[in-house]
This record gives sequence, C-alpha cells and structure tokens, in this order.
Amino acid sequence: MRTGVSLAVVVLSALVAVGILSIAAAALSTEEAKQEFQAKCASCHNGAMAPDFEGTVAAIKEWASKYASLDEAVAAEAPNFKMFNNAKTWDQLMSMMPGMTPELKAYFESVFNEAKGASSGQAAEKPAEEAQTTTTVAATTTTTTSKPAQPLPAQPPVKPKPTVTYQKLPEVPIPNPSKEAGPLVQTGLPVGLAFYLAAVGLLVIAMAVAKRR
Repeated sequence: MRTGVSLAVVVLSALVAVGILSIAAAALSTEEAKQEFQAKCASCHNGAMAPDFEGTVAAIKEWASKYASLDEAVAAEAPNFKMFNNAKTWDQLMSMMPGMTPELKAYFESVFNEAKGASSGQAAEKPAEEAQTTTTVAATTTTTTSKPAQPLPAQPPVKPKPTVTYQKLPEVPIPNPSKEAGPLVQTGLPVGLAFYLAAVGLLVIAMAVAKRR
C-alpha cells in the first residue's frame, strides 16, 4: 500500500516538474513575442484600429499601476474597446481574439506581473525615502538653531515729515452783467417811453401855440 502511494507521489511530482519545465521552455522573449504578435495580430493591432505591440505592452503596464488584477482591468477597460467590449475577464478577452496564442497570452501576463511588482517596490521605497528626508530636515534644523543670533545693523533715524497747513480763502461773488442788467432794462424802458411821449406832447403844444401867433 505504501509502495503504491509513494509511486503516485513520484509520478505526480514528475508531472508537475515537466509542466513547469514546459512552461519555462514555452516562455517567449520580448523579441519573439513581438514577431509572433505581428504575424498573427497585426491585421487589427496596427496602431489605427487597435494598439500595436508596443502600445499593447504600454497599456498592460498602465493597467498594472491602476488595477489589482487583469480580470479587474478588463472589466473596467473593455467597455472602451472598439471590439470585444463585452469581455468581462482576461481569459474571456483572450479567447475572443482569433490570433492569440497561449504563449502570447502568457507573455502579456508576465508583463502585467512584472509591472505590478515594480510598482509595489516603488511604493515600498517611498516611506524609506520620506523617513530619510525627515531625518535630513531635522538635522538641518538643529544645525541652524545652534548658530548665535547676529545683531541687526543700526537703522538711521527717520525724520518726521513737515506739517503743511492749508488756509481756505473767502469766496468772492463773481459779477454777472447780464443778470444785473435785467432789472435796469425792465425799469428803463417804460421811463424812456414816458419821456419820449412827454417830449412829443410838448412839441405838439409848442407848434400849436406858434400857429396861433
């Protein structure tokens, strides 16, 4: 019984090892993946209808910085695709593409995982950099505060500005000849007319007396 169990464990281990070796042997380099992509996918992924090889790799790296998994990325980004906008998962999207091969699929998954690991490493480095910056600022502050205060240079006395007093002159009425001549004209016209009529009357009387003589 034990011999059968041991034999089964050995066979299972061998199958797992062969599977791992097969996957490692089937992994494509970037140049190989590009050649296979151009041979089988370039009819649509030509940079116009869909991103070319470099554009596809850049998009997957961008997904790695925004989403936790490829399934989450496809669910969020698929509605924006010109084609295959009904895809819900990564496997479903890959199965819809006629030129996709298992090797290309595995290559793009490795691109996502590597970019995901790089972004996680950068996020882990940030606290250490911030701590180092804080320590440097603290040391700089300590060094700055230990310097003795320097006396300020003497300032020249400020001369007060002279006070200027303004005196308001009395207002003088401005003569208005036309306005002052109005009452004179109104009074002088009747008086002149009366003198004129009196002179005419005297002249008539004088002429009458001269005729009688």
